Amino acid sequence: MVEKYCRGFGLEIGPGDTSYTKVGSPIYLDKYPTLDKVGERTFLTADTVRIPIKENTFDYIFSAHCLEHVPDTIKVLKEWIRVLKPGGKLL
Repeated sequence: MVEKYCRGFGLEIGPGDTSYTKVGSPIYLDKYPTLDKVGERTFLTADTVRIPIKENTFDYIFSAHCLEHVPDTIKVLKEWIRVLKPGGKLL
């Protein structure tokens, strides 16, 4: 199912450096320090309520095991939608 929707320029948000999509999301956001770049992937360390990326950037955002750990789910989802292109997919 993930491969069906995760097409184009994407962002994967997750805890640690574990990748779930297996489709090679170009950018992986994590709140813990990681390597800057591995192969074709850029690892970005940032807060999920202040993503340092301009709006309407991503075709998809994939996240697993994150929202249950944030204090303000609505604020986080609004930020994710901000960086998602119109018509983009949030999984």
